[in-house]
Amino acid sequence: MEDRRPLQRAGEPGQEELYENAALAYAYGTTAVLVSVLRGERPPHIELGRVDGLYVLPLIPLPDLSEELGNWRDSQGLSALRQEVVERECAVAAVNDLLSCEDLADYESADMAHASEVAAGLADSAYAYGEQAESALHFALIANNPNRTPEEGQ
Repeated sequence: MEDRRPLQRAGEPGQEELYENAALAYAYGTTAVLVSVLRGERPPHIELGRVDGLYVLPLIPLPDLSEELGNWRDSQGLSALRQEVVERECAVAAVNDLLSCEDLADYESADMAHASEVAAGLADSAYAYGEQAESALHFALIANNPNRTPEEGQ
């Protein structure tokens, strides 16, 4: 899997950038483990690389696992959170693209303001997704365990 470097900002990463990066690492790392478990694997751990103190995140967006988790009661909630994270990541990319322009037209300034508002919630959305994905992981571990007793399934 290809990795992407975290967004580079001037100087040392600030608290907001560290939180956003850690929240995204939580979301992507938990999802990587979840996908492995859904495939019937039991990974001992998932490792994300680090560059300049920040986690290196996958290039691909979070996968849609609604079909694989169709029997899980919170499947729709995970899908909704995934969509929110993807939209906010797209907004971050749009802001970065617009920041590279030297002169913004009026309509681009309005686009920048809107994209900035959407992008601002990325860290919290990614963290919420990571929590929900962790809950899905617990479900997948129990559902995919052929040796569990009836008491463990309750």
